[in-house]
Amino acid sequence: MSTLSGKTALITGSVQGIGLAVAEVLAGAGARIAVHGLADAQQAEAAVSAVRPMRGSSMQMCATLQKSRP
Repeated sequence: MSTLSGKTALITGSVQGIGLAVAEVLAGAGARIAVHGLADAQQAEAAVSAVRPMRGSSMQMCATLQKSRP
């Protein structure tokens, strides 16, 4: 059994570089992955496609996670 089976990880900035590498490692350990980034939808989908074979369950989120200001 995978150590992160049943867990979900949201990795910010995971459409490329170090964030994508972290997503791949966590997916390999069994976590469901939520890929996040400010990149275009095509780049985000490419990241999901890279992670999905390791886990089978992943999704993309293109959103700003900054704290809103009044």
